[in-house]
Amino acid sequence: MPERHSRLGRRPRPTPNVQTMPALVLALLLAPGVCLGSETPRTICLDDRPVLAPAGPWHVALEGGAGIGVFFTHHGRVGLAVGRTFFHRVELALTLHYGSGTNLASHEESVRVGLLLHLARRLDVMMGWRVGHAGFYIPMPGETLRTESLVASVLGELRYALSPSFELRVAPFVGTGYWNGLWALSLEPYAGLAWRF
Repeated sequence: MPERHSRLGRRPRPTPNVQTMPALVLALLLAPGVCLGSETPRTICLDDRPVLAPAGPWHVALEGGAGIGVFFTHHGRVGLAVGRTFFHRVELALTLHYGSGTNLASHEESVRVGLLLHLARRLDVMMGWRVGHAGFYIPMPGETLRTESLVASVLGELRYALSPSFELRVAPFVGTGYWNGLWALSLEPYAGLAWRF
């Protein structure tokens, strides 16, 4: 029996199996050291130039930013992060933050897990989640009110490699929720410098 052709005389293209697409995308993201759109692991990125590999898997980062509170006062923040990258894709870090404002002081200790996406020779994007503990100190007449809460954040961070050892990091969006019986929300953008070793 002759094969059935389309009206233009060509064979119809097979329909892609949409059930396998999520697994394909996940495999691409988790492939060790492969840049998006590349064919050779750890060598080619979207801009077709060699990847600028970091000096090592460990990093120490200093951060500075702001806490823009939804239900509490705005305040400045500084932070320190110490972490390690695994399989060129997954990052685990411990973070410490201190914040201070007109009538508020805070400290946070948290664990951050991130997924690295290599977009160009020097440019990465880190999509991460952070969970931990926060303490707040609010001055009151004659005393200082202290309260504690659980903290959870979702963040997106741009990373630009200045050299194999140093990296500029900017997080324009960090959404954080604090819970101690009531929810408080905050936007906490920051910028920082990381040392890779």
